[in-house]
Amino acid sequence: QGLNTSVQDAYNLGWKLGAVLRGGADPSLLDTYEEERLPNAAAMLGLTTRVHRGEVRRGAATHQLGLGYRASSLTVETREGLPPDALHAGDRAPDGPHAGRRLFDAFRGPHWTLLTVGTDTPLPTLATVRTLRIPPYEAYGRGIFLIRPDGYTAWAGTTTTGLTTHATTLGLA
Repeated sequence: QGLNTSVQDAYNLGWKLGAVLRGGADPSLLDTYEEERLPNAAAMLGLTTRVHRGEVRRGAATHQLGLGYRASSLTVETREGLPPDALHAGDRAPDGPHAGRRLFDAFRGPHWTLLTVGTDTPLPTLATVRTLRIPPYEAYGRGIFLIRPDGYTAWAGTTTTGLTTHATTLGLA
């Protein structure tokens, strides 16, 4: 679990450093590293301690698959009335089939991805952002999703209202 956390720490900081050093993102983006990663590291250490003491058994929580950034200042969810178990901005973007490959293959790399699911909504042009359109897919529901380089959803909506503004704060527009 420490290794998993360290790799996620490195990827989180790496894409943010890349965005700032390439000149598009404001240096304040780096301040979000601690905001996002510290709660996850603290939760992992607490869980590991409880497992070591025999207070908790290994299970789904020890696989660290439920980690996310719903409370991050980089996260914007514009859809209303979502059930708690639905995909929200800040959650890891789900994998799934796409054109004979996997969505994770399309997300892999240091780029952002603008994903539309089950909608033909016209999209703004965002610098250095790949666009991908897929048919309706239950794991996402319908909508528009801006996927970060580390595979987490930065922005989610049913329309593009507010997308360009958020993308600008991230150095993408």
